[in-house]
Amino acid sequence: MQSTAAVDLKFAPFLE
Repeated sequence: MQSTAAVDLKFAPFLE
């Protein structure tokens, strides 16, 4: 389950 990397890349610009 690599749902952390995907979420990290998807939320990376979101949290910016």
